[in-house]
Amino acid sequence: MSEWTVPTTFQLRRGTTAEWAAANPVLAAGEPGVDTTTGEQRIGDGVSTWSALLGVGVSGQSGRLMSTLRRGRQDAVLAVLGDSTGNETTEWVYGLTTWIAQQFPAYTVTYRLWNDAGQAYDSPVTIQTGTGSKSLTVYNGSVPGAGYNYPFASAVKTDRFFAMLPVAPTAVVVSFGYNSSQSTYRASHLELAGWVLGNYPNAEYVVTSQPPMATTATDAANHLARQQDARDVAAREGFGLIDVTQRFIDFGDYDAIINADKIHPLAAGSALWLDEAKRYFGRNAQRQQPRTAPAAVTRIFVPAQAFSVYAGTPTITFPSGVITPKWDMDPTTEEMIATIVDIPPQWAAVDVDLVWGSPVTTSGAVVWQVDSYSLTLAMVPQSGKPLNGATAGTPVTVTAVSNAARVTRVFAAERFVGGRPVAFRVRRIAANAADTSTQDHFVFGLMISRSE
Repeated sequence: MSEWTVPTTFQLRRGTTAEWAAANPVLAAGEPGVDTTTGEQRIGDGVSTWSALLGVGVSGQSGRLMSTLRRGRQDAVLAVLGDSTGNETTEWVYGLTTWIAQQFPAYTVTYRLWNDAGQAYDSPVTIQTGTGSKSLTVYNGSVPGAGYNYPFASAVKTDRFFAMLPVAPTAVVVSFGYNSSQSTYRASHLELAGWVLGNYPNAEYVVTSQPPMATTATDAANHLARQQDARDVAAREGFGLIDVTQRFIDFGDYDAIINADKIHPLAAGSALWLDEAKRYFGRNAQRQQPRTAPAAVTRIFVPAQAFSVYAGTPTITFPSGVITPKWDMDPTTEEMIATIVDIPPQWAAVDVDLVWGSPVTTSGAVVWQVDSYSLTLAMVPQSGKPLNGATAGTPVTVTAVSNAARVTRVFAAERFVGGRPVAFRVRRIAANAADTSTQDHFVFGLMISRSE
């Protein structure tokens, strides 16, 4: 079994590296379907099959762009992913670029606009030649008609994604809504956040809500609902928020500053949007947002009842005299169980111990293997490389003795990105030349300890 697949109870797609990179249509809640590229059958959970877990703990570093520029010792990259409300030089992205340049005269600032026809950025335009040696590059990936899925909507998703974010960004600002479906808006947003922060976990991730549509627009109510979703996602995930929607509402008669197409702001509306963006970045230029307090806990026990059957027919039972249940793993047929653990954000490396046991009377040896899979990183394979985060554990052979329970180290100082869910699969490699015990052996759970 060379390919790692996740139990269907996790509602994540199965498949090989190529399949992970293939098309991934969204299914409505409860809707069965077949992926037209891979032929796999899936049951929809109302969001993209990746998105159900991508929104867990993926917040970036607040204030990173302006603190980097303020220190003046590193190059910086600002990327904007959005739609036609930010692609013109009269609109907020270009205006924000020139304003940031004015705040940091030592930086050489260049601006590049995404060319949809050429699927690449246009040649850089120098906004400012700085007095120092450091640079700020602004990649403006604002595309008319684009929605949250645009950065990975090409035939080979990673081609466009890594073309739009060709280097590690210091900050990413996303601005979508007018071209999105209300039913899939939140899921698409979380999926994009997973792509961005799964590959660039140190980036500052900022959401800009968008101006309301004109009050007479057919889709005005849905658009306001989408923007409320944008604000909710930012609040839940700890993303930065440029709340343009509220700024327009506070303005009063915002119809007066929206174009006749009922969508694009007029010059006064673009100025309002720019001012709100300046307020956000200006605030973060003065101070960084507080980071999450250090985790007091240094160890997590994942008990047997947190696992699901992955392969074979292992059974969960309560042994006499032991409070926690155990999984009985067969000696003749390979059996597996799996679970998902959310590694705390402050943990950079962990030790993983398997807590297991033997029958009262036993002989021979038992072979255990624990594999790990970082869910938010693995869904975006780097070009020409295997899936990120997939780690096949080394089989551990232990002489079985009369002992109710024991602890065996299966990963030592394994590095995971904290704040990301990690799937663990435990299996007894039965019918193996090294596994010579003819009796069931037991799994009580995993002990995961902070080790950095």
